[in-house]
Amino acid sequence: METELIRAISNRLVIEFDYQGHHRIGEPHLLGDDAGQLAIELYQTAGTSRRGGLPQWRVTRLDEIENLVVTANQFTPRSDFNSNRSRWRSIKAKV
Repeated sequence: METELIRAISNRLVIEFDYQGHHRIGEPHLLGDDAGQLAIELYQTAGTSRRGGLPQWRVTRLDEIENLVVTANQFTPRSDFNSNRSRWRSIKAKV
């Protein structure tokens, strides 16, 4: 899964997956270490979430992602994306 996400981020490809019972569709901007857990930061554009409102930035742990699909649909990185947040211990890939 990590390799697929790095490919999606590098090529700016939209992803789809299931997370905690919700189907999410979004634009992955970063893969990194978040408090000892590998996670992605993505801009969720469609699907559902227990936290409501879309579109919205989300951080999602890889160990809770199921049924990942990397689509052929490309996206343009969001101008409000900030990879310099203190939450990331290390970054494996970013747009």
